[in-house]
Amino acid sequence: TDWRLPGMILRPGKEDFIESMVPLDPLYVVDQHQELLEPSISKFDPSYQRRIRPYVINDRSESDEEIFKLMPNGQFGFIFAWNVINFWPFQETKLTLKQCYDLLRPGGVMMFSFNNCDVSQCAEAAESGYKSYLTPKLLNSIFDEVGFELIQYRSTSTNVHWVEIKKPGVLSTTKRHQALGKICAVNA
Repeated sequence: TDWRLPGMILRPGKEDFIESMVPLDPLYVVDQHQELLEPSISKFDPSYQRRIRPYVINDRSESDEEIFKLMPNGQFGFIFAWNVINFWPFQETKLTLKQCYDLLRPGGVMMFSFNNCDVSQCAEAAESGYKSYLTPKLLNSIFDEVGFELIQYRSTSTNVHWVEIKKPGVLSTTKRHQALGKICAVNA
């Protein structure tokens, strides 16, 4: 995380990951309902809460509708999604990754967890309908189609798997310092 780059957390929930991402400036948090964003935002004091950019999105789109239509394209240095894509059908995962690619600036990174069905325990979760069916091979096909470069696949146990991918290019910014003031309307 770097204060010179904007970042985004997709469905932050009550996880502590947001605390590791506070240097990103600004930090966007997105979910389907405002009340789902409140637990992650409320853990900070009011002065920092004003720096967080909450957005409500429709991530259950059945069409090719852009689910991040209000987000700035080509601006993010880092996008994070934990325990989100694990539950989404393949087509929704594919659509989301295509749109996240557009959100990232060249060299930007996305990290997300997934249900790796090459592992029997994860395959059982998919067969029972609890989680989605994904494998590294299926993800690689999406990465190739969209244009992502694979950084690495990782796991900490038999059922916790994640991947780090990158938009080709060199991550750069022209930002030299954080905002030091507030722009206020002038009364005429």
